[in-house]
Amino acid sequence: MHTMLFFFLVLCYLSLFIWGIFLTRKHGVLNLNHVLLLVIIGLVYDNLIIALGKYIGEGNTLIYL
Repeated sequence: MHTMLFFFLVLCYLSLFIWGIFLTRKHGVLNLNHVLLLVIIGLVYDNLIIALGKYIGEGNTLIYL
């Protein structure tokens, strides 16, 4: 159940990131609000690793990621 929730969060954050990319192209790159895209990428990575942790298993690989 928790794995599905984290995959859902990854999809939501990816959609926010894509929307942010379209807004960046529309309003220009030199805007401080676009720094939030870096935070969203971090959230996508973090939630993806948590969701895949069930399949990766405990060990050095999960710790490394």
